[in-house]
Amino acid sequence: MALKLPLYGGAAGAGMPSLKEGLVAAWLLQDASPADSWGQHTLTPSGGPTGAEGPGGQLPRATHFNPANSQYFLLPDTADLRGADITFCLCAWARRDGAPGADVRIAGKYLTTGNQREYSLFDQQSTKRHAFIVSANGTVTGGNRTIVVASSTVSNEVWELVWAMHDAEANVIGVAVNDGDFATAAHSAGVFGGSGDFAIGAGSNPHQFYNGRIAGVHFWRGRIPDAQERAFMYNGGTPRAYPFKEAA
Repeated sequence: MALKLPLYGGAAGAGMPSLKEGLVAAWLLQDASPADSWGQHTLTPSGGPTGAEGPGGQLPRATHFNPANSQYFLLPDTADLRGADITFCLCAWARRDGAPGADVRIAGKYLTTGNQREYSLFDQQSTKRHAFIVSANGTVTGGNRTIVVASSTVSNEVWELVWAMHDAEANVIGVAVNDGDFATAAHSAGVFGGSGDFAIGAGSNPHQFYNGRIAGVHFWRGRIPDAQERAFMYNGGTPRAYPFKEAA
């Protein structure tokens, strides 16, 4: 099983500070801000992503990505976000404008040039579902690549909280939507630690640009938020985000 830290048992209104354990970055993406609200991982925008209305709650604003303008955020390769045979988890609120004609990327380190693929949370065009892919050696050959798809299809112009994880102890990867359970697939070979950039709104090349809005991207290393923590963040569709307090 993945590392599970104790849930916070403090006074009402204190929120859930256990979500700060293992947190590496929190990009709230309010009005296209590239800032990391938790750490030191400031993003670099490209193509001019713009501010837009967000999902509400603690994420009143978001960033809109227009694929016609090749809009995305990029962060140079860093060990904090690099793949390995470790447990990690990322999440993002996403609202797609319309059904794409190809796969589109939400967030990850997925550089196809030079076989530097690591992991990517994306919308899979063929299944019309959110999906998560990892590579054990940077390629997509043989058994080195594993993909898992969500149990429900993506609805256009609807905000969803999408989760992706790699559990290095249970040897599975998973994807979940809102406060639902993870759909999982077996994967025992770890995740490649490549040299590609971390990207939001595109693959690392960059390629496969997202068409819609993204907000509240969080990344944890060494742990996976449990069901109660994920439900706290989803909050019935009224988002909670870093610093994980109850009040909207």
